[in-house]
Amino acid sequence: MNTFQFSTIQTGRGSSMGNLDGQVAFITGAARGQGRAHAVKLASEGADIIAVDLCAPVATAGYDMATEADLAQTVALVEAQGRRIVASVADTRDLDALKSAVDAGVEKLGRLDIVIANAGIAASAKLSWDLSAEEFR
Repeated sequence: MNTFQFSTIQTGRGSSMGNLDGQVAFITGAARGQGRAHAVKLASEGADIIAVDLCAPVATAGYDMATEADLAQTVALVEAQGRRIVASVADTRDLDALKSAVDAGVEKLGRLDIVIANAGIAASAKLSWDLSAEEFR
């Protein structure tokens, strides 16, 4: 198993250079929880972020979904690391919306290097292999 140790190098110019300087990460489900943690950590290592989240209720989910306020907080936390972020409300099940979000991020940030497919909803008590295709979607 490969593991990666992140470190930050002081440049002596009042800023620091991380292992991911100049790279851009695309993160789904970025408004809170694990997605937000990925965004903030990668930003602390020098990456700029393209972030998407549904920010809307899902009828089959048994819990509250992230909100636009949650996504705005992720934006603030990434910017507090001195990094840029392009955040969009998008449903990862909608390929056109997802493509638009990525395209907007690449247009502003210039590239895409890292993808973290974090979005997901635990909407069923069934085991994943017992779900129909429609339930899984």
